[in-house]
Amino acid sequence: MELVVAAAVEIADESGLAAVTMAAVAKRCGFTTMSLYRHVASKDELVRRMLDETLGTAPALESADWRAGLEQWSRAMLAVLEVHP
Repeated sequence: MELVVAAAVEIADESGLAAVTMAAVAKRCGFTTMSLYRHVASKDELVRRMLDETLGTAPALESADWRAGLEQWSRAMLAVLEVHP
């Protein structure tokens, strides 16, 4: 599963999310397209797993002030988006 998700994230980072097709991911992994469905049920599931992988867990907020916490969270999310546009 990790190989499939990593391949999909690489394709998206290189060429955008529209380039992430089941055929492209299967080719990157060295699988046939149909065998990829043993690892993920659909492209929707693959995209959800890609989001889980790239976004990770929410950052721990260090401030009790909600505005400062929201700013911290926003900056952490922005950093992720800079790595995975």
